[in-house]
Amino acid sequence: MQPLHEAIADARAALTAGEAEVARQMQICNACRYCEGFCAVFPAMTRRLSFAKADIHYLANLCHNCGACLHACQYAPPHEFAVAVPQAMSKVRGQTYADYAGRRRWASCTTATDSPSHWRPPVGWRCSRCWRWP
Repeated sequence: MQPLHEAIADARAALTAGEAEVARQMQICNACRYCEGFCAVFPAMTRRLSFAKADIHYLANLCHNCGACLHACQYAPPHEFAVAVPQAMSKVRGQTYADYAGRRRWASCTTATDSPSHWRPPVGWRCSRCWRWP
């Protein structure tokens, strides 16, 4: 059986860059806890000491980009910690939509912009990759 610090290092090695960024920011948020009452992400975050891939996906999908935590955060940019929870969660959420969405064709259409969670198709829009509206 491997020691706990090695198991945590192995789990973090499996994270993508976006997921690793969310884990870093959640570690900082977990230490500060100033935003504990802002939305559902922070009470769920306080129940975890380390953040595995499943935890990060769960928290990213709890976030709805209200931005309240970003405006209240003392570690938001231009601070050197650069904690921007909505932005980091948005990137991971967009990836989880692409990975786990029931209609993978529709999920691939949301990657057309840098910020997939803010992207909304106009009425009557049809993607060239999709042969019909989902």
